[in-house]
Amino acid sequence: ANDDPFILFSTSQALSRHFTLVHSVENGKLALEKFMEKGTFYYQAIILDINMPVMDGIETCIMMLDLMRTSARRNRTEAIFKVRPTTLSPMPSLPYSL
Repeated sequence: ANDDPFILFSTSQALSRHFTLVHSVENGKLALEKFMEKGTFYYQAIILDINMPVMDGIETCIMMLDLMRTSARRNRTEAIFKVRPTTLSPMPSLPYSL
């Protein structure tokens, strides 16, 4: 999800070389709607811009993680979520577990 059309297009093109299916949306609200429509464990990767209109990437990520946690509890599955901020320097992943 990204509100910049150029970044959205170029990221989608790059990801299409590695994944058979790529969904792109313009804001966090649309990303959350697509996430709920497809199911909480449908996507292999989700990339969110932090500053977007309607709903920002951080708020979207928190809501997606809450939905995944609720779904995992309901289905009695284990899941480990990692959040990695986008920066120019490498950063370790932050674990987010049930």
